[in-house]
Amino acid sequence: MIEDEKFYEQYSKKYILEKNKFFLKWLKEKIKNGYNVFMDIDELQDLVNNLVSWYEIKYPEREIKAKEGIIDEDFKDIEKLSKKMDFSQLLYRLSSKQLKLIKCEYRADYWGQREIKHNDQLINLGTTVFLSISRKNIDRYDITTWGNDTPYFMISADATTGKLLNTYDLGEIIDCKEITLEQLYKILKDDKQSEFDFSELTKCIKSHIVDTKLRNIILQLAALKLLFSKNTNQTIGYIRAKKLIEEFNDNLGLNLSTKEIDEIITQNYSIDDKSKHTKKSKIEQMKIKIHTIKK
Repeated sequence: MIEDEKFYEQYSKKYILEKNKFFLKWLKEKIKNGYNVFMDIDELQDLVNNLVSWYEIKYPEREIKAKEGIIDEDFKDIEKLSKKMDFSQLLYRLSSKQLKLIKCEYRADYWGQREIKHNDQLINLGTTVFLSISRKNIDRYDITTWGNDTPYFMISADATTGKLLNTYDLGEIIDCKEITLEQLYKILKDDKQSEFDFSELTKCIKSHIVDTKLRNIILQLAALKLLFSKNTNQTIGYIRAKKLIEEFNDNLGLNLSTKEIDEIITQNYSIDDKSKHTKKSKIEQMKIKIHTIKK
């Protein structure tokens, strides 16, 4: 366990969101600047708690200790759930809002689903977002005409990747077929700002940036709560926290860091042990334990 209560209290104020003044201030500023938040603080806290519960169940102490040769004879033949509790199973058990934040798809006022096929076979359904781009001098255009005289046009993009699905109407703006929403935004902002109103595109991209940052903050705080869980000791908590970060990085292509929990563990060991050699040794021991439960 984390022995120093002041040390514990210092960090518990971070993963208990209503006490995290820095997080609350950050979110308030984003909302003030136009961010449309779709989860309140209680819902975000539930997501943190659900992730913690999942990893405490997925990697029970007995399974972790068994990797070290500590076998509980009463459960030596128990079936392990960790291999069955894969990432898809986790996503399946999240609420619709929680899943929406974790997936961090691009958002827009208009969206729909499309079929994704391979060799004419339906393999999945994908989400498409629709955005409008209009010319600023709209009065001079006839809305009954098409082509370059059109006063506005719609663009569609894959909500997961942000890649445009149809660039036919963008011929006068871009000269390539493969382009993302961010790339289109840069072109409009740098070269076409005086000609087009692309406020919907701007809002979509800014929302996606904040969604992604919010998702990453929640994941880091869930890892922090795993480390400080009162249901176990700090070594087990550290292993679970590392596994959460590792699995989200692997499955979603993220780049979450373990720097904070590494530094906390080192700092906590230094409370009772001033030897740098011993501190490093204990961290290395935990890294070895983590490696042994990867398979």
